[in-house]
This record gives sequence, structure tokens and C-alpha cells, in this order.
Amino acid sequence: MKNIRIAILIIYVLILAIFSSSCSFSITAPAELIKRPGLSIDDRVAYEVIHDNLPNMAELVRPLRPGNLTAVGYFNWNDDGEEEVYAFYKNEQASLAGVVLLKLEDGVWKLISKIEVPGTDVAYAKFIDLNSDGISDLLIGTEGREGVYHVIDAYVWDEGEYNEVWHDVFTELLATDLDMDGSVELVNVKLDRANYSTVSVFRYVEDKFELLDEINLDMYISGYYNVVPYQIKDGVNSVVMDFSLGSRTATNVIVFADGKLSTIIDPFQASQNYDETSKLSTVKSRDIDGDGIIEIAKSFQLKYYEDRNIDRRDVYAWQNFVGNVGTNEDSELPEHRFEISALSYVDPMNYFEFIFPDKWTRAALNGDLILVKSSENQSRNFVSFFCLAKDDNPVPLITLEVFDLESYDEWMENGINKSYKVVELAGGVDFRIIAYYVDEGKHVRDMDIQKYRSMMIDDDDIRVGFSLIR
Repeated sequence: MKNIRIAILIIYVLILAIFSSSCSFSITAPAELIKRPGLSIDDRVAYEVIHDNLPNMAELVRPLRPGNLTAVGYFNWNDDGEEEVYAFYKNEQASLAGVVLLKLEDGVWKLISKIEVPGTDVAYAKFIDLNSDGISDLLIGTEGREGVYHVIDAYVWDEGEYNEVWHDVFTELLATDLDMDGSVELVNVKLDRANYSTVSVFRYVEDKFELLDEINLDMYISGYYNVVPYQIKDGVNSVVMDFSLGSRTATNVIVFADGKLSTIIDPFQASQNYDETSKLSTVKSRDIDGDGIIEIAKSFQLKYYEDRNIDRRDVYAWQNFVGNVGTNEDSELPEHRFEISALSYVDPMNYFEFIFPDKWTRAALNGDLILVKSSENQSRNFVSFFCLAKDDNPVPLITLEVFDLESYDEWMENGINKSYKVVELAGGVDFRIIAYYVDEGKHVRDMDIQKYRSMMIDDDDIRVGFSLIR
């Protein structure tokens, strides 16, 4: 219901903006005091107040990050259980961006505040109670016409108005309880392509932001494509950073312990490198098994790829961090600080991902699973999985294939599907994705039946491992 109200709100304000900009006059009703009619809240009145407080030529805009705020929405501003309204906007011609906040008091919509900052777009916005007074404070970041950095401003409510308490530049920004002490830290990542990338951590203390620590990162980082707060181990919060590094991508993790920042991979030590997190494409670290601990991907080469099918962009190992964290220089690092928890196949056309069941992951790590897929010069798009039985005989398990509609209809009409058991997985206006496999009595030698049965998965397992990307 709330999403419907937000959508109606946005449409209504846009209509008002279009109407006023196409005429020679503008609506100039009182900006801070418009009554609602009747017995219930009339959202349209709030929309009119929003419109009256937008500058000329301004347009509503959704903040680009973190991604949980719409252009216009409802939120509980002062923890009183009542809904207040916010509206973000930008004015590219004037290089201004801002937010309007409204509150309903005694049946009347009033302007709480209007915050406006230099910038051509709202790059970041977050409502957060920084001083624990029960009223939402604001972090608002903006983009400029030129330059690598965004600009961030923090506003804290004090004595009936918002006051700016912090101003800085940023490339990536997170507000999270990094050291799990119950307070919020701001993690500011700055990427200077002519120098080192830096990470700084701040905390709001006694009406100001205090710098707690700052570290340098690799100077060869060319860009971040995923920066998220997550537990790297049970009870250890972190900032996981996926980034581009030349023609590859890699991952590092920032930990804040004992008042100090540290990384699990130190780029300034010759003995450490990104081999354990290196990838050939922009795969994002994520929690793939739902246990609350993030997994970090790396490209993985199956031992029994056919030579013509070698493409390390298709299979990924998902790893848990098992090394030490913190800044204790006396602690010994294990030879391998990551353990593989799962493997996955990502279709090269980015239609789907298939996460291997546990027994397939174990078999692949032991060299007993073969993957054969279509090549670039084939019109088909498939991947077939085989297990190795006696005498290294390959035993077919399942095939996943993406069809265009014409090929799919032809496949069905010719009855080829009757030779297989088929699992329908996904479809769209121009494609179908299915899994298919043969009965164990077909194409499986008697001596391989036991191996086949131990490695085969059922239809539910296929559906659980499959996820649509497009």
C-alpha cells in the first residue's frame, strides 16, 4: 500500500511541475500551511506543499545510493509513530540539489525543513539518528559537473533546525556499526586515481565528527563496483570492497578493531597479493547460503575442462574467510586464508547462475566433475555436467540450456524432449531456460549406475541451485 501511495505521490507532483512550467504563471499557495480536507489525510495536499517548495526548473529524483529511498516517500521523522513526507530534487541548471521534509500537525501540512546543497544530482542520501535524540538527521551527497569525487554533507537537528556538522568528499560512503559496539560509524572511501585510495572511519561525538583512523589502499585500483558492510566471520563486521584492478577484478576487506583499521590483504607487503580473490569479471561478493556471513568470489578453473571450452569467466569459487582479523602483528597468517564453500556457473550471456549442490562442489574440487559448454561459434547456449566414474568414464548428469522461442518450439515439436526428463526453469518474451537429463537406464553403463545415483540431483535441487539474472 505504501508503495502505491509513493507512486501516486510522484506522478502527482510531476503533473504539477509540468503544468506550472508550461504556463506563464506558477502556483504560489502558502508553502508552510495548507489544510487537509475532511476526515482523513489527503495526500494530494502534501503533494501540493512539496511542489510549492521546489525551486523553478527542479525535478524530483531518487537518490542513487544506498538505493533504499525513493524520490518521494513516507518515513517516521521523529519516532512518534506518525508518517512524515520527504522529497528529493535536483536542479541541474542551477547546480543545486536538496530535500523537502513535511509534517502533519493538527490537520495541517507544515514544512519541517528544506535543505539545499550545491550539486547536479543526489548521489547519496540516508536518514539516520546521529545524536540519539529520536529525530532523523540527514546525510546527503551530491554529484558535481566535474571531478572524481562526490560531496557529502551531514545535517543534525538541533534547537528546531538542521545544522551542517560535516562536509567532505567521497567515492563510496557507508553508515554502519563497524566495530559492533552499538554506535554508528561513517566509512568514507576516496579513490584518487593519481594517488592511493584511502579509507577513513568517523564517529559523531559531542556535536562533531571525529576521525578515528585512516589507511591507504592500493594505488592501482581503478574503480569500485561493490562496497558493502557485512560480517566476514561470525561476530566480525567488515566492509567488503570489490574493485577493478587493471584487466581483472579483486576483493579486499576492511576491518575496524581496537580503534584501528586493517585489511585482510595488505597490498604494501610483497608476500601478499590478490590471487585468492582475483576474478575476470565484475562478480559481486554476497551471502550465497543465507548464513549471514559474506562469501567472496574468485575465478575457478575446473580441472577437466575441455581445451576448447577454457573460459575462467564462467565458474566461480565462493569462499569464506578463515584467517585472522585485527591489527595483531604477532599473529601468524595461515597459508590459505579462504576456504571454498560452494562453486557456481554463470552463463556467459548472463541469463542465469547455477550454484552447485554440495556434493558437486566436493567432486569438482577432487577433479571428479566435468563441465562442457557451448562455444562462442555455436548457435546454442548450453552447459552440461558430467561426473567421472570408473576408468574416468564421463557419466552425464544434467544440461542447462537457453533457447530462443523459435528453437524451443522446434525442440518441442521434433519430440527431442521425449528422450529426456525436462525441468522448466524460467522464460521471458524471447527465451526459455530448461534443465534436462536422461533416465539412468540410458547412456549409463551398469558399472556406473552407483556413481550416477550418488551424484545425480533431483528436480527440486535443480530449481534451488538455479537463479535468473536477466
